Amino acid sequence: MAKREASSKKGERMDEDAVGTVPVPAAEGTDQFAEPGATSKPAIKAATKPAVKKVAAITITDIGDHLAATFDIPKSHAKIYLNEAVAMIGKQLKKGSKVRLSGLGTLQVKKRAARKGRNPNTGEAIKVKAGKRVVFAAARDLKAKL
Repeated sequence: MAKREASSKKGERMDEDAVGTVPVPAAEGTDQFAEPGATSKPAIKAATKPAVKKVAAITITDIGDHLAATFDIPKSHAKIYLNEAVAMIGKQLKKGSKVRLSGLGTLQVKKRAARKGRNPNTGEAIKVKAGKRVVFAAARDLKAKL
């Protein structure tokens, strides 16, 4: 343990434990961790991102429940119908066909050429293979409603 000597009266010496001392609070508006006599600058606030409102995603189950309630059919039947529709859309896209859903838009597969990329960790240039991706183009009616 570190010991220090402190004088309480003139000419009198006394040993005191440094561990048992209590820090004195700094004066208001000063930096308590700065060197004595140093002035502190006001802290610069970091730019905050605007709060993004999260919107709940609608699922196939939600759509099936709505259809079942609207058309008075069992939920299990509505789920089967929707799953079959999704499977059929997938099969058509796999064949290379466009899928046009009136009032909603068009789904189609587009080829993506091979390209050069960069590994973000190392910065090393890499080759990215050619591939396919599904693209969606919204219908005019849908765009007008938004």
